[in-house]
Amino acid sequence: MKVHLAKLKNSIISKLQTLTSNWQKMKRIIATVILIKDIWLKKIQKPRASEISKVINMKLLNDAEILIYKMIQVECFPNEIASLESGSTGNNRVSKLSTIYKLDPFIDDQHVLRVGGRLNKSGLGINEVHPVILPKTEAITEAVVRWRHECVGQ
Repeated sequence: MKVHLAKLKNSIISKLQTLTSNWQKMKRIIATVILIKDIWLKKIQKPRASEISKVINMKLLNDAEILIYKMIQVECFPNEIASLESGSTGNNRVSKLSTIYKLDPFIDDQHVLRVGGRLNKSGLGINEVHPVILPKTEAITEAVVRWRHECVGQ
């Protein structure tokens, strides 16, 4: 079953990257998919089509962002995630041959791969202290970086 799920996730990421290069649009697309899934599973009451944009709130957008990160990480860092989850290399470390070894990666409580470090007591938020690890060759990474630069006005 895992193989089929991985193939599905890969196709979603590939399709998402071909639909748009705008990070906010990517998050809204995935948030809409999550909303439809919740409606289908009867977790929430079905809104009218005209109300869907009102139902997509910050929590849903944050959930979509986390889901995108996890899907792209499973696709690009499967060995590292497996190693960290199993603890097979000791001390919850990835192989020294990994491209992200020097980042001292760890998996957070939402199962997102993040950069390790020693800034835990700095008072900064988790996204500043332990940024999400994204592959440098993916269009989603480029979209995230472009969006962050737009947010800070550069």
